[in-house]
Amino acid sequence: MTPNGLHWTPRSRLVYISDVIGAAAVRPNVKRDSAHMKRLLKTVIAVAVTNLLLVWGCYGLFNATVRPVAIWQMIGVAPGSPLTGWQVVLGCLLWVLSGPLYWISDPKSTLAFLGVSLLNSVLWGACLGLVIYEIRHRLQRHAA
Repeated sequence: MTPNGLHWTPRSRLVYISDVIGAAAVRPNVKRDSAHMKRLLKTVIAVAVTNLLLVWGCYGLFNATVRPVAIWQMIGVAPGSPLTGWQVVLGCLLWVLSGPLYWISDPKSTLAFLGVSLLNSVLWGACLGLVIYEIRHRLQRHAA
């Protein structure tokens, strides 16, 4: 007997079990959920790739515009060359985009920076992508 007093059938058991535990055994909107997950995954990947490209673009521009250090500057005889306004902006943008993992780990080599920036892009993609997806989902739901 079911909780409402009816007799069990194989179909009613499956529906009852899926309602109780939230399983997706019998759900009429599985295709809709799959479409939502695909859209979420696309949003997360787009944010992660954008972050990765921006970080490496800023890193490349910053390294291309900084003048190489002369031997006299290394030993302290000559003063170092000051950074221009654009280099300061690129450095600040790189600091913000390279996010929390770079601040914690402080990689010393380019290979370590590559690994940290990949992990950091995944983190940015997951966090910011979920927020963008939820805002877009709510706006579409209210518009409909």
